[in-house]
Amino acid sequence: MFTVHSFSSPLFPRDKQHCRKKLIFMLFAFVCLVASFNVFNFNFNYFSKKKTTTLEENKNNSNNNSNHHAFYLGGKPDYGGLGHTFLSFSHLAATAFRNNLTLRAHFETNKHGLNKANVRDHFFGDLTMTPFPLEEKCGTIVKTSERDLQRDLRLARGRHGGVGGDDDSCTLFVVDGISRSEEGIELHLPYFRRMFELNNLRRNNARREPQHDDDDDDDDDDDDDAVVVSKVRPEDDCFVTKTCGEKSAGRFDNDYGDVAAADADANVAVHIRRGDLIRYIRRRESVEKMLISAENRYVAVSAYVSVLEQLLSKLKKLGKKNVRVHIFCEGMKKTTKKKSPPPLVPDLNGTFVDVSKVVRYDGSLQSVTFLRGSPDALEAFDGMCFSDVLVTGNSAFSLLAAALCRRPVVLSMSGSSSYDYVPNALSLDVTKRVHDLFFVRKGFRASLTDGARFDEGRFDDLWSKRDDDAAAAVRRARKQA
Repeated sequence: MFTVHSFSSPLFPRDKQHCRKKLIFMLFAFVCLVASFNVFNFNFNYFSKKKTTTLEENKNNSNNNSNHHAFYLGGKPDYGGLGHTFLSFSHLAATAFRNNLTLRAHFETNKHGLNKANVRDHFFGDLTMTPFPLEEKCGTIVKTSERDLQRDLRLARGRHGGVGGDDDSCTLFVVDGISRSEEGIELHLPYFRRMFELNNLRRNNARREPQHDDDDDDDDDDDDDAVVVSKVRPEDDCFVTKTCGEKSAGRFDNDYGDVAAADADANVAVHIRRGDLIRYIRRRESVEKMLISAENRYVAVSAYVSVLEQLLSKLKKLGKKNVRVHIFCEGMKKTTKKKSPPPLVPDLNGTFVDVSKVVRYDGSLQSVTFLRGSPDALEAFDGMCFSDVLVTGNSAFSLLAAALCRRPVVLSMSGSSSYDYVPNALSLDVTKRVHDLFFVRKGFRASLTDGARFDEGRFDDLWSKRDDDAAAAVRRARKQA
């Protein structure tokens, strides 16, 4: 008779419950052994490194650890008009965000008769010009592209700073020549709106404070650095919202009307891109590029007329019986009428259209006043920013107002710019027709936008929430200030 005995050892007893307990204990012991080995290895490496480090290197490491090396980004934006400068400035801001750098640059331009100090004061102030650490030395290095910037930045971070010199505590990178791009606006729109609102709150607080003459200012004769007081004088928090009682948001002291008149139920701002547009189209290198520029940028007056007719009808349904329409257009025909001159807008082939004569509406139920917008760039921006509805042109200038201002419902003629990232914007549905444009060159034909409409359901949604959004922006700005 052959008997088979089951396997038995101290590690694997016959008692199954006891076996499980012993296995768990062994597993726990193994984990503790591995953990203790890692701790020992870390300590060994730490002390071995400390042995091979010189006294001077220890001192440098201590300085780097106690005083973190800061990296900043400045730049020279592609200065032009307000719109083009903002496209370039936002691209610089996007470069700073993308490379984890602190932005140190002013939004400013002196083109088209503007004043750098006024532009700074009007939009972001010094909020985007991050100050250097006090009593610290900062090195500066100028680069011509983001690729060159990234290469030097990797080297600087690898050695814990010191691009301009080993004793520098911070480094300022300056990108020479920043191209125009909507990338920065699209990615960081909340940042730009917040900076704009905070600066507006600062401006309003400064207006409420008593002004004192400073004798030291008499020696400053540099016109480029002198802040000229704007004719636009918003009161309190009306910069952002119109919930300010009987005070109007941004009154104009000139013959171009009152953007937020107390006696108007609704203010509509219309920006029609003209000015140097024809010269811009003619400068293109080829007929194909001229055609692209014309079709993307030139909008016939008939398109604005169709939008205004639908908009006035919609505002009448919303109970807005007293409406002011402000036409902002560079190159309007001059007139001898000084009081409320008619908005004579340049159209195709050298003709001018009086918009007030061609827009149809029910005059028995609605009073509509058409006014020329101010020719001053900053006042024109305020006129669009404080309006209830903004109809944009294919221009970076009206894009600037749409991007920074929460208040108006924006109806965009989407051509060269996208408004998909602007939460209070609604793209118009446009129709096109081929036109002869002999003012560009003989025989030149292009398919231009000559009609436009908007979705009234989406308009209702934006109209109902705009005051709530603006009021919330005031609360956020006050809290941050």
